[in-house]
Amino acid sequence: MNSPFGFLGGNAIQEECTEHVKRNGKLNEGDIFCSKPGRLSCKMIVHACGPTWKGGFNQESDHLTECVQSALEETDKHRFQSIAFPALCTGIFGYPIKQATSVIVKAVKSYLKDKRIYNIKEIILCDVKAETVKGFTEALNHAYKGKVKVSNKNISQCPKSQTTEGR
Repeated sequence: MNSPFGFLGGNAIQEECTEHVKRNGKLNEGDIFCSKPGRLSCKMIVHACGPTWKGGFNQESDHLTECVQSALEETDKHRFQSIAFPALCTGIFGYPIKQATSVIVKAVKSYLKDKRIYNIKEIILCDVKAETVKGFTEALNHAYKGKVKVSNKNISQCPKSQTTEGR
């Protein structure tokens, strides 16, 4: 589990994840698991087992696409109207930011195009790093030819309690 969730959401999230692994085994690349949000102000957390970057020749984009589209499916299935995606796999998994943000945007676009009817009204692509936000912005502008709303809110506008800074 990603540590900011446990830090901000409390031990219940980690306990649910640990129990899931005991019952079902570890997730494979491309798999997701949905947990309760603990103390976080959302309705569900989608934990994704994204790919480790191995040069781009090991189905990394396929597995990352699976993660994104499965998360969208689960969000839709639960009739939730919004979902937020960070730049999955760009941290310790080593996925290059430009490639990851492009794959994530393409996966979202493909899902919305293929599904036609969905409950999701808002998809937030976010990160605390300016370089990653730039990657999402460029990928969105390329995929949608500038026809989507892109908000570049500065992270400093977020109250400290909503970020993992200062812990």
